[in-house]
Amino acid sequence: MKVLLYSDAGAELEGVREQLEGIGIRAELRGDFLKRFAGEAGECARGLAGLRLGMPCSNSPRRPLPGEVEYERRVLAGECTPGGVVYHALLLQSYLRGFIPAHEAGLDVVHVVLTERLIATCDAGVPHLRVVVLGIPGLVSASGAVEAPARSREYHLARALMSEAAAEEVSADRLRQGDERLSRVLASYAVQVVFYQIFGEAFCNSAECMLYDSRWQHEVLRAQLSQKLCPKHERMLGRLRDAVQ
Repeated sequence: MKVLLYSDAGAELEGVREQLEGIGIRAELRGDFLKRFAGEAGECARGLAGLRLGMPCSNSPRRPLPGEVEYERRVLAGECTPGGVVYHALLLQSYLRGFIPAHEAGLDVVHVVLTERLIATCDAGVPHLRVVVLGIPGLVSASGAVEAPARSREYHLARALMSEAAAEEVSADRLRQGDERLSRVLASYAVQVVFYQIFGEAFCNSAECMLYDSRWQHEVLRAQLSQKLCPKHERMLGRLRDAVQ
């Protein structure tokens, strides 16, 4: 079994690999997924622009505007970052899956794509931000780790009754862009991708396990940041270490 790690998330790639190796999972660095596999940049930009989510959102690709295609071309060229744009998580996953070569498309090869893009699923016309999308390839959003998990009720109360600054003080212990803890958290989500593909284990019911489906920021800091596994998944990790090439 091989774990292949891709990223458009800059320095996080090396940090995530180091964290994975720290828990015994070897991963091969592959750089940017689209730069490695995609063909003509203009066609790729059109494809990505069609995966943007609007309001209300749809589960079908949309016809992008010329400016949106140009923006995606600039992102692919490294001239800007995809900040503030939300992409349909499942459609993006399907789009990327189409680029995986046949000799690496088996279940014994785990593709984990770290991305700066915000990803969301569309439920009843409303987009819901996600951190991880399990499957082939597995998607882990660095921006999503910061933006998707809900903040505390105290934060929202302070924001409503006082100010954003007061709310930030109440919600001080949370992930932020550039947070030095982000590599640890992203590595935990990468482990979720690996476990799902190899064992069919989507999430864990234990809130202390890194495979827990955290919905709140404080749950992320407890489960994903700790990088601990419940006894059941710790035993499975032992089997996984032996299987990874």
